[in-house]
Amino acid sequence: MYMLKAVEADTDIQRPDQLVNAIFTQPFTKVRHLVDSRTYAENTARRYLERLTGMGILERREVSKGFYYLNLELYRILSA
Repeated sequence: MYMLKAVEADTDIQRPDQLVNAIFTQPFTKVRHLVDSRTYAENTARRYLERLTGMGILERREVSKGFYYLNLELYRILSA
């Protein structure tokens, strides 16, 4: 999986495999999803999702005062 390799090579994210698996379970995620699954603490989850947004892996959208992070690659795969 090239995305996991990119995250491992270009970031200092701890447990990158868990993060990549989490963002591929559904086409979007929220900080709360990662916190509720006990993958990361809230600030860490927010920082990591923002880092993936900066890398172009995710796209952040605000919906009703909350932020959703869309997995662009998963959308591409599902729309093919």
